[in-house]
Amino acid sequence: MVKIDSLRFALPVDHVKKVIWAVEITPLPGQSQRLLGLINVEGLAVPVANFRNLINLPDRELELDDHMIVVDTNNGPIAIVIDSVEQVLHCRPEQLQTLDASTQSFAGAVVKLEDEMIFVIDPNMLISSADLGKKPAAAAASNQAVL
Repeated sequence: MVKIDSLRFALPVDHVKKVIWAVEITPLPGQSQRLLGLINVEGLAVPVANFRNLINLPDRELELDDHMIVVDTNNGPIAIVIDSVEQVLHCRPEQLQTLDASTQSFAGAVVKLEDEMIFVIDPNMLISSADLGKKPAAAAASNQAVL
């Protein structure tokens, strides 16, 4: 489970590549509100999802004790800024409830605990190809030169 402000969320552990200390984010001109910018993770430019915006929390500056979770998605790896990692939560199948399409915005399921429900973030719902400015493969292949 991870914490953002006073809220707790879960991520499927099979999507999590690594947890890192927060690093400087390079903003992109004209970027989507769902994207904070890019970070360098082992030589790879990784987009950073603006999860706070997605759950209607106000933006805030990165703090020294913030973390980032790098997760695999259908569009490649992305990072999420979080306050902290609390624990790995092992849940029984009966504790997990899939959400239907009408209630999904960032979560594909909830974990029902004794005293609360934890939204399970679906990494594939955080940033779309359009948010990343991805072009069709043919167009992307023709733009490989750099100065």
